[in-house]
Amino acid sequence: MNAGKGYLKITIVASLMPMIVGTLVCLLSDAEDEKALGLATAVICPAVIWAVYGCTFFPFKGFFSS
Repeated sequence: MNAGKGYLKITIVASLMPMIVGTLVCLLSDAEDEKALGLATAVICPAVIWAVYGCTFFPFKGFFSS
């Protein structure tokens, strides 16, 4: 497996974790503030992770290309 595919897999796993946790918090909480926090976590965290991936993909790919 090359470095680019490994980097993509790490990004996918890292973006799925806050989505799962945020969804569970949103569904299982009783307070409105906790539901809003869970929803924000489920939406904002993966967006930030993919934005960082998009900004670092080409330098990362260029450093480790053969």
